Amino acid sequence: ILLYGYPGCGKTLLASAVAKECGLNFIYVKGPEILNKYIGASEQSVRDLFKRASAARPCVLFFDELDAIAPRRGHDNTGVTDRVVNQFLTEMDGAEGLNGVYVLAATSRPDLIDPALLRPGRLDKALLCDLPNQAERLDILSKVAESMTTDGSMNLDELAAATTGFTGADLQALVYNSYLDAVHEATKELDLSTAEKMDPNTADLPDLPFHILQAGQAQPLSRADKVTLAKQTAPVGPKSSHNSGGPLFTPPPISQAHLRESLRQAQPSLSHAEANRLAQM
Repeated sequence: ILLYGYPGCGKTLLASAVAKECGLNFIYVKGPEILNKYIGASEQSVRDLFKRASAARPCVLFFDELDAIAPRRGHDNTGVTDRVVNQFLTEMDGAEGLNGVYVLAATSRPDLIDPALLRPGRLDKALLCDLPNQAERLDILSKVAESMTTDGSMNLDELAAATTGFTGADLQALVYNSYLDAVHEATKELDLSTAEKMDPNTADLPDLPFHILQAGQAQPLSRADKVTLAKQTAPVGPKSSHNSGGPLFTPPPISQAHLRESLRQAQPSLSHAEANRLAQM
């Protein structure tokens, strides 16, 4: 099966989800990492991958960015990719008769792939990973927002309606940027009194039950001695963050205002011209 579509629309995520839901072993291969400068090494890498998949069956063998390793033959001066494509064709014909080996591939440029790989019996099934519609954008935003703290003002329906043309990766980045805005806003609101409480030099020193013995009499500590002793006992004190294990900074919640500000600064990663060009393919 060939997964093709716009960049950032979840082709790689879909392949890993298929293997997980089906309970199959999953071998993930980045296309360019197969290529090697030594003669014959690239073809050997392809053979080794199919041997691994056969030994681990039932197994999904997933090739990401297939256009980088299987372009149309006859356009490579070195002949490396031509030999890799030939090896792919041989292994794909062999994998057809092997039970439990499933080949998935993903690409954003299906027009660059050698047509021989797309004939029946090889990658004969092609599925389009299109841009998400409004309902799908809402699902993506809801899933990303689950892992973050939000307040009651968040309206994801409004955000889903205003993000036409955004890919799944764009929507994820949108929520992450709004979280960063919330963090920056919270750090700016830290007033001077909070900073002073964290500094033993300016904070209200605790009533330390220690005295200096001089000539058999207890003399109270001076302020300088209290500061020195407070610094030394802070890591083990009852109010120390090291002792309590509590965080010094609580993650702030994301509001609708943060999402709107992030949306105002965001742009779809896929331009209209690029989207139209890919749609024609």
